[in-house]
Amino acid sequence: MLLCGHKCPRKCHPIPHSQERNRYQCEEDCQRKSKENYKNKKSSQDFNECPHPCKRKCYECYEEGSCGACEEDIKWKFTGCGHDKTIKCHERRLHRLCEELVPSDKLKCGHTIEKIPCHQRHNVDEYKCRKAKDVEIPGCGHVARVPCFVTNPECTKRCGYKLSCGHECEGGCAAHKNYIHRRSDCKRECPKTLICGHRCINGCAEPDQHSSSCMEECTYKCLHGMECPFQCYEPCFECLEDCPLKCKHGQCTKKCFEDCNRYPCNKSCTETLDCGHPCNGLCGEPCPPCKKCNPTIECPITLTKIGEFSDDERCYMLPDCRCVFMVDALDQYFKDKPSVNGHLVIKLWDCPCCKKLVYTAGRYNKFIKDAVRMWNVVKLQKKQNELTEEEKEQIIQAMDSEIQELYGDGDNVTGHWFCCPNGHPYYIGECGGATQRSVCNDCGAIIGGTGHIVVPSNSFYGEFDGSAAPAYPGQPGRQPNR
Repeated sequence: MLLCGHKCPRKCHPIPHSQERNRYQCEEDCQRKSKENYKNKKSSQDFNECPHPCKRKCYECYEEGSCGACEEDIKWKFTGCGHDKTIKCHERRLHRLCEELVPSDKLKCGHTIEKIPCHQRHNVDEYKCRKAKDVEIPGCGHVARVPCFVTNPECTKRCGYKLSCGHECEGGCAAHKNYIHRRSDCKRECPKTLICGHRCINGCAEPDQHSSSCMEECTYKCLHGMECPFQCYEPCFECLEDCPLKCKHGQCTKKCFEDCNRYPCNKSCTETLDCGHPCNGLCGEPCPPCKKCNPTIECPITLTKIGEFSDDERCYMLPDCRCVFMVDALDQYFKDKPSVNGHLVIKLWDCPCCKKLVYTAGRYNKFIKDAVRMWNVVKLQKKQNELTEEEKEQIIQAMDSEIQELYGDGDNVTGHWFCCPNGHPYYIGECGGATQRSVCNDCGAIIGGTGHIVVPSNSFYGEFDGSAAPAYPGQPGRQPNR
C-alpha cells in the first residue's frame, strides 16, 4: 500500500515504500475532496463545503499537500435578493455581495438610480443624485442644466451684455454679476473698414485706435490691370505706360497714371456679341451681358431688370466685379462724390452693389484716380510726421485739384487745414469755414463745426500750407508743430 492510500501497482520491490529515496509517483486519479489536506490532515475552512472530487493525479496533490482551488462551475445563489450567478467553486468566498445592476430605492429627491449594485440598492441616503435638471439661476435669469444634487449652481453662460459698441460681452455671466461694463471689455475685432478697403486689425475695445498703417498687400490696379507691388500703407506706384483708353471717337494721349484727356464716350457700342445680338453697352467700354439673353439681370441702383431697359438706355459692367448697371444711374453714383458742405471724405470708390473696390472702370477713371491720389496723400502724411516742403506742395496741389473739381475756378480756392483732437489733419474747402460736423476718417473723432467755427477740440493747422490764420476769427489755437 502506498503512503497516499492507493495500492501499489508494482509486483515486487525489495525496499519498503517508506524507505524509497525517490518516492513512487502514484498515477491514480486523486478523487479526494478539496477539503482534505495531506500534510496537516485538517480541513480548510475555505473549501469545507466543496463537494467535488479532485481531478488531478494523486502524486500532484500529495506532493503539494493540497488539492488546490476547485475549478468546477457552480450556480451561486445570493442570500437576501435571490439572484444567482455562475462562478468557479473556489470563488464563493469572493462573492458574498451581489453585484448585479438593479434600480435603487427612491432617493430623497424622489429619483431612483437606474443601475446600482444590488447590495447597495437600499443604502442610498447619502448618494448624490446625478440626474440632469434645469434650474433658473437667480439674478441673471439664465437656465442651467445641472446634476440634481447641485442646489446652488453658478451660471456658466456667456454674459451677453450689449456693450456701447454693439457687441456682446463675452465674459462669464457669474463673474460679471453686478459688473459695470465698459467699451474696453470688448474682445471682438474692430468693425471699421479702412480707406483702403481692408479691415482694421486693432480690437474693438479702443474705438479711437484704428490701424494707422495697413500691412496688407495693396489692392490698387492701374488701367492695364497691373497690381501695385507695395504694401497698403505705402504710396501706390505710378504706371508710366501710355493710357489704354481709346475708341474710334477719341484716344487719350497721357500716361496711365495721369488724368485722362479723353472724355468718356457716350456713343453706343457697335460690337456684335457672341450670341449674335447687338451690344447694349458704350463705345470703348467692356461689353455687358446681352440684355435679350439675360433679361432678369437687375440694376442694383434702379432695381430695373436690363430686359426692361428702353432702346436708348445703355448698360455698363464694372470690370472689377462684373456687376451690371444702368449707365445714367452709375454716372450719378460717381458724380455724388462723398463730401459734406466742403468737408471732403477721402474714400476709394467701390461697387454700389458688392462693395468691391473699383480701379479699372475706364469711363470713371477720373473719379477713381482722384480718390487714389487723395489716398496717397493720406499715406504720405502718415508715413512721415514732418513732411518735406515738396511733399507738402504735392498734397496742397492735390487738395486744390479736388476743390477745383468740386467748386470750379481754382482762383476761388481758399480752404484751410485743421486737425482733429488726435492730430489727424483734414481740409475745409470752399470758403475755409466750417458749416457742418463730421467724423475723422482715421479715428472717428468729431471734426468740422457750425457757424464757420470748428469745434473747440479741433485746431488750426496753418503750418501745413503756410497760412497765417484761418479764414474766420474765433477759431481754436494752432496745432503744435508736427
